[in-house]
Amino acid sequence: MAPNEPAAREFTVVSIDPSMWAAGVAVLSPVCGVVVDAIAVTFDMAYKDMPWPTRAMLMAEAIVEQIRDRAGSGTGCGYPLVIATEIPSNWFCATGTAAKDSESIQKLYMMVGMQLSLLWSSGIPYTYLLAVPPSVWKGQVPKSITAKRCAAYLGHQGHTEPIKDNNVTDAIMIGKWIREHGVDYDPRIPSLRFPDGVAVIDHRPHTLTASQLGERVGELCRLQSQAHTSTRPYIG
Repeated sequence: MAPNEPAAREFTVVSIDPSMWAAGVAVLSPVCGVVVDAIAVTFDMAYKDMPWPTRAMLMAEAIVEQIRDRAGSGTGCGYPLVIATEIPSNWFCATGTAAKDSESIQKLYMMVGMQLSLLWSSGIPYTYLLAVPPSVWKGQVPKSITAKRCAAYLGHQGHTEPIKDNNVTDAIMIGKWIREHGVDYDPRIPSLRFPDGVAVIDHRPHTLTASQLGERVGELCRLQSQAHTSTRPYIG
């Protein structure tokens, strides 16, 4: 391998756990999957009476804005960037039926679709854009158990402050799962293999240097939806 080429598994992951009124965003570094940033994105309830498509677009824009900020912060520069978002699954149980009957699953699909579309057109220099169903990355494990596993994972990295937001803990564990299951078989491209069930929305085989990344991000216009949303950083 030539100098400065990413080795196997040396890729930055930005992972997203979206929900109707909030989302978690996490950044895992190319060095051993260390969690370098984790943040909650929350929709302002004052705007709850907006039509759902408008609210969904504002949430999607706010999530993409957080990723844009982190892509331009120097995190993982020079390494492949993998962005992974959870997409809804239909659960054939009482809770899943209730969610489907209330149309919350359909609404969440709309928001995730908007989010993926915005990411695709954002100019953020990712290598892979992925959609991962919960049935693939965690099965039927409830958020409370995922939160405990996340606490153990962060504890091994020296993070002692507990994270109480389940969207954030799920986002971290999605990123961890992606790092463990993405196998780099040609780091010169780079190209990754992912398990069945992971949808590769887009693949752009390039690796940017830090200066190139800064130039790309510097040309982008910032979205103007922040008045409708708030964020809370947990790590970083």
